[in-house]
Amino acid sequence: DRQVAVEFVPTDVVRWQVAELGIDGLSTIDALDDALASLVEEHRDRAAGCPTVCRIRLTGRGPLYRELRRESSLPELLERTRERHANEEPFAWIETIELDCRPEIDLDQRRRSPDLVGELLRVAGDLRQKPIRDELSAVLKDLYENRRVQKAVTDDLTEQQLEQLLREAELLCVDRLDVTD
Repeated sequence: DRQVAVEFVPTDVVRWQVAELGIDGLSTIDALDDALASLVEEHRDRAAGCPTVCRIRLTGRGPLYRELRRESSLPELLERTRERHANEEPFAWIETIELDCRPEIDLDQRRRSPDLVGELLRVAGDLRQKPIRDELSAVLKDLYENRRVQKAVTDDLTEQQLEQLLREAELLCVDRLDVTD
């Protein structure tokens, strides 16, 4: 009949995984340790009995940011996390923990400040008071009319997508301009 059945057979001895953990809502190092332990357990379960090596990236915004920026903080966190999972079977080894998070920011308070960051936040707030598409279309008119850019940029984003892009741009600008951390 010449019908072939294909079946996946894993042949790896160790699973390499990349994981992200948001620090949003975590207010203590103990809470972060517990969240990391849960994340590692989740990835061990996903490895289906195979040993696993994880690279973990800490993301998001939260009060732990300043603590994590201390020079010894990440090496200590890595050591504690490795020790916590050292004797488990199958093993879980944490290769690295990378810091890709930002400080917690009170945007309303920053909006009231008389500096460049405050002005940026006020302008972004003004944009939200009007239909975003109309405002952006006027500002980006020259960009959308460029033939090379038209191939890469679409103008069919929803209002929600535009709002999300505006929020991300706002936070990115605040991160780049606010040098208080």
